Amino acid sequence: MLDRLRCVVGIAEEIPLADNTFDAIYSGGCVHHMTTELAMPEMARVLKPGGRFSCGDPWRAPLYAIGTKILGKREVNVFCRPLTTARVAPLFTSFGEAEKKQYGTLTRYPVLALNKFGVNVPFGVMWQLYKIDDAICSCIPGMRGMGSSVALFGTK
Repeated sequence: MLDRLRCVVGIAEEIPLADNTFDAIYSGGCVHHMTTELAMPEMARVLKPGGRFSCGDPWRAPLYAIGTKILGKREVNVFCRPLTTARVAPLFTSFGEAEKKQYGTLTRYPVLALNKFGVNVPFGVMWQLYKIDDAICSCIPGMRGMGSSVALFGTK
């Protein structure tokens, strides 16, 4: 298995790898730190035809400014810009198929607040909360668009 692992130092905006190298790319909570107009085409470039990209990141929802004012940012002095429609636009021009799904409308900020006070919500509990959040927001027109997290999907 070690013969299949190759570690390379680089940044998403300038991936130091050949075109058509990977079947899939997953970026867990990192895209909001990237310059998306440079990173998205790079990720598409290194994917093989039919290759898939996905990520889960913060979205600049209506409560973002209030939440960060009250709770502060999760990490101090980090270049962190939640995704917006404009920042996600390169996904749709870089990939043949692309999709954006917002979630976490009711749960993200309360869970972040709990975290600030030292209460960590276990993954299994968070998964169930997101499922409930998703079910509720799917029944109320416009609520999905207020989600403070986003999942992005692209296929080359």
